[in-house]
Amino acid sequence: MNRSVKQIFLAILFSSSMFIPLSTFGHHSAVVFDRSKTMEISGKVTKFVMRSPHSSINIEVDDNGNKVTWPIEGGASGAMIRKGFDRNTVKVGDTLTVVINPMKTGAPGGLMRGLILADGESFGVDIEDYTPEAAPVVEETRPAREIPSLTAY
Repeated sequence: MNRSVKQIFLAILFSSSMFIPLSTFGHHSAVVFDRSKTMEISGKVTKFVMRSPHSSINIEVDDNGNKVTWPIEGGASGAMIRKGFDRNTVKVGDTLTVVINPMKTGAPGGLMRGLILADGESFGVDIEDYTPEAAPVVEETRPAREIPSLTAY
């Protein structure tokens, strides 16, 4: 290939790569969450972030008189918006209930399956009819490793 054809090819390749969204390279797995279990936690919102690719809510839960912060990773912001959820739905200081898949380690935290506001409005689940998705059981063949969550901003 002569030099000018090679330069044109590289310029086209580089230019076309600018149209690939960066989020394509940034997706991660929900492997740290136990998708076979579901639980509800209630508490006060201490932090709320809604941005791509996922939202994040920190909830202060009263655990027998001790305040424990539960970092909750939410769904994709675009999907939440389509369900009527927006940046003004949850505010720091609000009390709410969140349905989550808990952390496999048992540590406070989880993957949000749905939430219920103090006024009873819910997003993502109807608690009376909710049945958790069963995840396939995968036997660990290598040592467990800690994977950071998006909630550690």
